[in-house]
Amino acid sequence: MTGAGRYAVIRLTVKNTDKKAGDFSAVLATWENAEHPPTEANRQGDSNGFAKLNRTYEPGQSATGNVVLYVGAKGGTAAFLDPTGDSGSVYNVRDPQPPLFKVAMPR
Repeated sequence: MTGAGRYAVIRLTVKNTDKKAGDFSAVLATWENAEHPPTEANRQGDSNGFAKLNRTYEPGQSATGNVVLYVGAKGGTAAFLDPTGDSGSVYNVRDPQPPLFKVAMPR
């Protein structure tokens, strides 16, 4: 995406509610709306909170971080993915993975 995009800051909290340790990894984000198909949302710079959030969590443990994305317009939906499977580390529209979770963006 180039041109009329916008920066979006999403504050995420990850908490392990299970009884055993678990890994969280959301290293890729996409953005879409009614006019734009899913596109990589290009995480922005070192201030990105993914590095703080991507780790192993013990039961009850949590972490919060700001994730800065470059998106095409106000509104839409950001989806967070872990592309460590067969499709590699780049979002592939021909073989999209189900997201770990989605966030509806304010208009």
